[in-house]
Amino acid sequence: MSESNKIPAKEILKGIYYVIIALAIAESLKNTFEIEKTPEIFLASFFLFFGFMGTLVRYVLGAIIHFDKEIKERRKRKIIIDFIFLYFQSGLFYLVAISLNDFPKFLGFFLILFVFDVFWFIILGALKTIKFNKTYIQWLISDIILGVFAGIILILLADNSRCEITFSNSYAIVLILFTVFDLWINYEYYFGYNKDI
Repeated sequence: MSESNKIPAKEILKGIYYVIIALAIAESLKNTFEIEKTPEIFLASFFLFFGFMGTLVRYVLGAIIHFDKEIKERRKRKIIIDFIFLYFQSGLFYLVAISLNDFPKFLGFFLILFVFDVFWFIILGALKTIKFNKTYIQWLISDIILGVFAGIILILLADNSRCEITFSNSYAIVLILFTVFDLWINYEYYFGYNKDI
């Protein structure tokens, strides 16, 4: 194979990540639109789908931008660690997607995702591979708030299962609002207008 035909390993690793994310999106679409439901349950699933998709999009954007920065700075060991975390993250998104019709499981997997992301930030900070700029701080605070909110709802659901649709719609709206807020204040980070990030 000639030098020009070789596919860099980083592209293959990113491609695998994208495939897992694509499978998660496919599952979320199937669980939202292909399964017969009452109108009320369909509406709750529909809201959760948009909350899920918004969260997935901002996580994928952030993860790939972070990874590309690591590649640019040639941190070899750090790149492998990042991909282990990215694959675990994408696996969690897949589990969230297949749980769209089971709100307590959906919340539980999202809670694990947020805790995992906070843990990842702590590791990156301890290794001094990130500087906690406004974007990273906002992500960390966002993870903590969304995780605590998910935990509170899970506790409340244990005693109030009749309120599941209300809790589901509330959490979906919170996820959507956090996505809009995140994309708004981190616009330069996501879309490449600030070269210092």
